Amino acid sequence: MTKSYDGLNGPSSSDDKLFACPADTFHYFNTHATPMQHASLHDDPWADYSSYWFSRLNLVPNPMTGGFYHGIAGRKMSSIRNPVQTLMVADQPACFAYSWHQPQSLTDPGPNQMNDSKNMVGFVDGHVSYIKIYWDSTGALGSDPCFYEPPAGYEYQWGED
Repeated sequence: MTKSYDGLNGPSSSDDKLFACPADTFHYFNTHATPMQHASLHDDPWADYSSYWFSRLNLVPNPMTGGFYHGIAGRKMSSIRNPVQTLMVADQPACFAYSWHQPQSLTDPGPNQMNDSKNMVGFVDGHVSYIKIYWDSTGALGSDPCFYEPPAGYEYQWGED
C-alpha cells in the first residue's frame, strides 16, 4: 500500500528491504501457502514480502457475525476515536501469537492461557511501542489474536467498530 510513496514500483519482492524487520529470521507456521518453516516472513510471498501487518481486517467478512472484523483500512486518521491505543501496523507475529523478539513455545502459553508475546507496533497517533499481545489459546475468541480485541489491561486495540 505504501510502495509507491517509498519509490518502489512493480510487484513486491524480497529485495524490498524497507519492509524487512532485522529480527524477522523465522516463523513458526504458515498454513496459507507454505509448510512450517524456519525462514523469514519477509522472504515469504504469502506475507507479500513484508515483516509487517497493516490493520485492515475491517475489509474481511466475519462469518460468525455477518459483519466485518475490526481494523482501520479506508478510514481517515482523524476519524479514529482512540489513536493512542489503535494499532496501525505491527510485526506480523503479533497477529499469530508469537514474537521474533522473545521466542517461546506455542504449546506452553503460561498462566490463564495467555501467551503475552511481545511485539513492536505502531499506533495511529504515530508512536511506536514494544507491547504484550493477548492470545486466547482456548479458541473461545477465535484463532489468531488479530481477530479479537484484548481484554482490559492491554495497551492496544486492533481497530474500532
